[in-house]
Amino acid sequence: MPKEWKWEYIGNISKITSGIGFPKSFQGNPSGYIPFLKVKDISNTVLNGKTVTTEADNYISYEDCNKLNGKPLEKGTVVFAKIGEAIHLNRRALLGQPSLIDNNVMGVKVFRPLLDALMFYYLSTIKLGDLSRATTVPSIRKSDVEQIPFPLIPVKEQCLIVQEIDRYFSIADEVEEIVNKNSMQSQSLRQSILKSAFKGKLVPQDPNDEPASVLLERIKSEKAKSKKSKQMEIL
Repeated sequence: MPKEWKWEYIGNISKITSGIGFPKSFQGNPSGYIPFLKVKDISNTVLNGKTVTTEADNYISYEDCNKLNGKPLEKGTVVFAKIGEAIHLNRRALLGQPSLIDNNVMGVKVFRPLLDALMFYYLSTIKLGDLSRATTVPSIRKSDVEQIPFPLIPVKEQCLIVQEIDRYFSIADEVEEIVNKNSMQSQSLRQSILKSAFKGKLVPQDPNDEPASVLLERIKSEKAKSKKSKQMEIL
């Protein structure tokens, strides 16, 4: 890893949230103000070739959200399955708008100035199935995700890396279409691109960039503000 980068646990640089119960009496509304995402909605996003959620099978009103004591997750949160065989599918999505998630889903929202897309791409390289509990039903706990190491990358370089990943993924799509490769080969190519990105090999290193140690201090400040805001809400 480039010397300007720094390893940090995901739990120290992001807010990790598990979903809430979604009673059947609140389900079944195809339109409304707040999307209520299930694992199926994440899968639909991925299977449609998208990274950002634009719709859900279920929506609820603000009134119902209050009845459920729900707090919508922020736009840009990375969401994924946390229980069941869906974990092994390794599917991720970014919330396209503030949304609720059910209790089979977990969300990760990075503190600024980290980029949401960077966390999305990085988590796409992590096989959460390898972290799941060896029980009858596979599951992931918040503490499992908190302990995943994440490479802190200087702010300017974050943007370049995300741009390059998008560009190479676009090329991968074109290659797949031209040569009609199967999905496994296409996925292998994408994983290779992501591996290069998070080893600092996708874009040139700039020694004048702000080092990751300074970035970490800025993230800690953002985290402290978030914690203080939460305490004020309780009061």
